[in-house]
Amino acid sequence: MLPEKLRFLVAGGSTTLFSYALYAALLFLGMAPMPSYVIAYLAGILWSYLVNSLWVFKSPMTLSRFFKFPVVYVVQAAASFALFHLLHNVL
Repeated sequence: MLPEKLRFLVAGGSTTLFSYALYAALLFLGMAPMPSYVIAYLAGILWSYLVNSLWVFKSPMTLSRFFKFPVVYVVQAAASFALFHLLHNVL
């Protein structure tokens, strides 16, 4: 069994790969970039919650924890969506 810190890094990497693969698939299917990005971002949060709960920390998944988990991402999401808009539509 991998140490917790290494599992955390692997989980983060898998979240990035999952999110990017979904984003690329949605673009390939003809969806516009911003909605594709938002869907992939939200799906990545869900994936991260599942992987971190079940594999990294082996903690029980509860509805309460599920709703607390994305709070960490609120500021990051706002900055990320703004940067995406800037890079895709302005530059």
